[in-house]
Amino acid sequence: MSRTPASTIAAALLAAATVSAHHGYAAYDREHPVSIEGELTQLVFANPHVVMTVRSGGVDYTVEWLSMYQLTGRFHVEKDTLSVGDHLILTARAMRDQAQHRLSLVTEVRRPADGWAWSRTLLADAQ
Repeated sequence: MSRTPASTIAAALLAAATVSAHHGYAAYDREHPVSIEGELTQLVFANPHVVMTVRSGGVDYTVEWLSMYQLTGRFHVEKDTLSVGDHLILTARAMRDQAQHRLSLVTEVRRPADGWAWSRTLLADAQ
């Protein structure tokens, strides 16, 4: 029977922690959610996140949603749930540098045309 050195175990644990914390949200204003309304111009189901482009007020916003595994598994949002051209209203957190036109930490997506809606509560919002 072989033994695994402690340094190998420590390295594996450190790598796992790094993967689970693949990015932070310090660049986003978590305290002040924003809502935008516009047309979905692109939807990409990719790893690690589903990314939408929403055109609102003449500006294209890049919206980083959840992972595709969370959306399809936990929330039952499939690749064909939304389509390019859908009119959406969404609530998320904007980057502190609003010239970036990037949103993340999405808490609500609505499609008024048929009443479809998706939402979640952020842990910080629940406190």
